Amino acid sequence: PESPMQVFAVIQRSYDENNENVVQFRNLLIEFYGVILVLSLVAVIFLARSITNPVSRLAHAVKRIEDGDYAMRAQVQSRDELGALAESVNSMAKGLAEKEKVRDLLGKVVSQQIAEELLNNPVELGGEERTATILFSDIRGFTSFCEGKSPQKVLEELNKVLSRISDIIEAHQGVVDKYQGDAVMALFGAPIAGEHDADNAMAASLEIIAALDAMDSQLAACVGINTGLVVAGNLGSANRLNYSVIGDTVNLAARLESLTRFYSVNNIVSEASMLAAPDYVYRELDEVRVAGKSESVKIFELIGRESQIGPEKRGEITAFASALHQYRQQNWSQARQEFTALGSACENTNLVQV
Repeated sequence: PESPMQVFAVIQRSYDENNENVVQFRNLLIEFYGVILVLSLVAVIFLARSITNPVSRLAHAVKRIEDGDYAMRAQVQSRDELGALAESVNSMAKGLAEKEKVRDLLGKVVSQQIAEELLNNPVELGGEERTATILFSDIRGFTSFCEGKSPQKVLEELNKVLSRISDIIEAHQGVVDKYQGDAVMALFGAPIAGEHDADNAMAASLEIIAALDAMDSQLAACVGINTGLVVAGNLGSANRLNYSVIGDTVNLAARLESLTRFYSVNNIVSEASMLAAPDYVYRELDEVRVAGKSESVKIFELIGRESQIGPEKRGEITAFASALHQYRQQNWSQARQEFTALGSACENTNLVQV
């Protein structure tokens, strides 16, 4: 048998043509990777902005809320964690706005300091002992001042006077506790104690007296000041509370204010307050036993700051102290003589009348 015939085919291809195809394929891959890279960068930038923009809006909203703009709302339209965070921020702003309304309303009913105390601490019945200076201020001559005026005009004038007194008290770190008709009760040392509570009360007293004298010649301030232990806290019932202070210290301050008319002076200060504010000049008036107290107390008239009292006034105070000493020693003739001499020199002739 004959052997099968074998056929051989030789295919030749140009090297340059083959190399050109490889280069084209490589360039195509490079272009493909380039497109992928660009698309990836665009996707990353878009994703980053989709996160950073809401975060920036949130940060802006929080800053505005921190500055007191409680009407600000975070505008984030998202259903992810950022959206939930934005809702929480908006709820917080709403809550702060409501709390600010309460604070503002409470600050009109009580002083700002008491409002802060009630808002920042648990509100419950009870109190604590602390040392405070109590100031009672009344308006002498207000009844006659109101004669012939309509009720609306009387209320308008009263509010004007009380506003001035309240501004002075608060300017000297005092707290208006309550209004009682045309009288004001103020606290220095409650709810927040300071280093110069008695001193601030003295400064407020002098300014109140001067302010009412400047407002109208028919009006005069009567001020009583006492320093001592009080019980400060929330008084009342579980449904209605009032932050205030109670105790003998408060009662004595009220009694001292009422005694100003008897001694024809604008203010009366207890010995405890006098000792607590030594940078002022005082005139000892008397030693009295007020209603509700078993022991007598020394009372003083606040004259002014040490640096503001001239030699003539100091001489009058010294002469009055001497006459009062002679009276207490029962040297009646000498006391009468010294008080009579004071009658022609003392501004308050009723005080030295014999």
